[in-house]
Amino acid sequence: MLLDRHDADFTDREQDLLAILQPHLVEMRAQALAGVIPSWPVAVALTLREAQVLTWAARGRSDDAIAAMLGMAPATVGKHLEHAYEKIGVHSRTEALWRLGESTSEDRPAG
Repeated sequence: MLLDRHDADFTDREQDLLAILQPHLVEMRAQALAGVIPSWPVAVALTLREAQVLTWAARGRSDDAIAAMLGMAPATVGKHLEHAYEKIGVHSRTEALWRLGESTSEDRPAG
């Protein structure tokens, strides 16, 4: 999938956000073409920052690496993770990844 802007280049921040969203958009497109109606893994309203931090954590990035990428302190990353964990009903990064993976795999057709 190629994302393009005709009037100007994307800023670094926009590129980072697109990098986070692209695999999800590709998966959603594939599901739509296959006729699968996806459900979100967790039916909660995460803030944009909570979703960004959780996405990078799910990709195996450390709090320090996430902080550097998103321009915040590592302690702030920890707080965003704490809030996301509370919203999805878990207590750790491992539980969060398990919960998200479990929910996502239930949405996929057998085969």
